[in-house]
Amino acid sequence: MQKLLTIVVPMYNVEKYVLKCLGSFVMPDKEKMNSLEVLCINDGSPDHSSDMAKQFQAKYPATYRVIDKTNGNYGSCINRGLAEAKGLYFKVCDGDDYYNTEALGKLISMLGRTDADMVISSYQEVNEQGEVKNACVLQDELLGKVWPIEDVDIDRFKLRNNIKMHCLTTKTELLRQHGYKQTEGISYTDNQLIFYSCLYAKTMVFVKDIVYCYRLGVNGQTMDPRSLMKHYKEIGIVEYGLLKEYNTSANNSSEAKKKMLRVLWLYLEINFTQVNFHQIKNANGDGDKLFVKIADYAKNMDDDFFFQYIMNDSSSRYFYRGQLGHRSIYLLNRIKDPLLKIYFKMRS
Repeated sequence: MQKLLTIVVPMYNVEKYVLKCLGSFVMPDKEKMNSLEVLCINDGSPDHSSDMAKQFQAKYPATYRVIDKTNGNYGSCINRGLAEAKGLYFKVCDGDDYYNTEALGKLISMLGRTDADMVISSYQEVNEQGEVKNACVLQDELLGKVWPIEDVDIDRFKLRNNIKMHCLTTKTELLRQHGYKQTEGISYTDNQLIFYSCLYAKTMVFVKDIVYCYRLGVNGQTMDPRSLMKHYKEIGIVEYGLLKEYNTSANNSSEAKKKMLRVLWLYLEINFTQVNFHQIKNANGDGDKLFVKIADYAKNMDDDFFFQYIMNDSSSRYFYRGQLGHRSIYLLNRIKDPLLKIYFKMRS
């Protein structure tokens, strides 16, 4: 039977959550189960995540498959999953998150009826107890048709919160045709999958049902402030790479598509800005060097939006604009948190 959907589950130290995650894909409809492929990518995890996933593989061998590999970080799991995927469509679920089972069934039914390049669904954020803290639900106006991506205005349809990995389902062959490879060895690369899917796609459909349940407050989660502080340069690396890709590949796209890609870039920019100047005790000025590199590149782009944003709307760019000078930037990066917090409080 043709697999309609491949779900890739990157697993590293998620034994606390993996049963909930993998159990959320078990649907009562056997036909839908047979049309689903779940690739559990064990990224060299030292805990029992793989053993727990193999329980599902033993019980549902037509659906679940465990792939054990040496540690290579998040991007390597996505790349391995894409190489192995048999589904017409490709989706990701982090090992500490889970799906709404009923909504997943509806999504699979819809995938059997469409040929769109991308599918965007609703999602919700939940706490450790499973209580819903926030829900991002699509507008009814988007439903019931295949949209040319050039017609999808993210502001008109209030989509800024829905252009995220949680919402995304992409045609597998679309990614393969373009030779998509996610950067390995660093974090925050999920934005690459969203960005390139939007770049490659010509058509989109929307599903209002809440499929993805994103768990907040998980210790070690990449969006945990401690993880952001530890890996902040990786955000900048991804941000710079996508900015260059935008300039070389996307700048001839429609205004609607360019706006969508800008939003994805700004999400990274805001995180990088806030972390670098509000939280990082940076002893060597590396953050400043990367900021300057990004801003200098943006200045020479044909698209004025990026440089104007960098110069006017981001608190970190007060430094770059020379109000304190580059030597002051270098010195301020050595100041501990209390003085930085006072400084930014005075400016706000």
